[in-house]
Amino acid sequence: MSVPLRPAELDTKHETVPALRALVPEARVAGGSFATWLPHPASVLVSEREALVASAREVATERCIRDLLRQAGLDQNLSIVRGEGGARLWPTGFVGGLTHKGTIVLGVIAPASAVGMIGIDLERVDGDDLDRIEALIAQEGLAPGMDLRLARLLSFSAKEAVFKAQFPETRLQLAFSDVHLVWEAGGKESLRAMVHCPVEGLIVRASFAGRWVVSSAISSVKTGT
Repeated sequence: MSVPLRPAELDTKHETVPALRALVPEARVAGGSFATWLPHPASVLVSEREALVASAREVATERCIRDLLRQAGLDQNLSIVRGEGGARLWPTGFVGGLTHKGTIVLGVIAPASAVGMIGIDLERVDGDDLDRIEALIAQEGLAPGMDLRLARLLSFSAKEAVFKAQFPETRLQLAFSDVHLVWEAGGKESLRAMVHCPVEGLIVRASFAGRWVVSSAISSVKTGT
């Protein structure tokens, strides 16, 4: 690439970071924006822009992972490689998840003694229009009392979080039709849904933060009586 990256610290004040932290108090949260690392688009050849952003995202993801490991009291130099289906292999005794969109990278990590499964997803509110595939995304219906476009995006993001949460444990490749969400009444900053799918115990929590929808799917570890 003709224009170098300018990696610095991730912008942890990005609105998606506190939004995710509020959704998953059981987990440690890291990440943020790497937008300031990138040169002005006019200084980069069109043919190089995609590769430049991908390179920056890779660096940002590794920094996010190191921060998660540090917060969990683990060695920051541990290699969190990809396993089957691309899922990250977190250290024994921990579960975690990553997501990215545009110039934002987010991650979570939690002790497996408290959290059985966890998955997160991030989508832009002004992103792709999903109306043509609404019937595939949410056959059971959308969250009530919400703009249809936002409700479609919410269901899409929430189910993506469910897919990511359960896969490392079950290796099941679920389809949208396999997951039914029953949304509870709530504001755009605190949305919850019960999850009915082949994997028991998951709940969805989601919120809208500025131009973003942040979703999480999580299950707690059941303790004996």
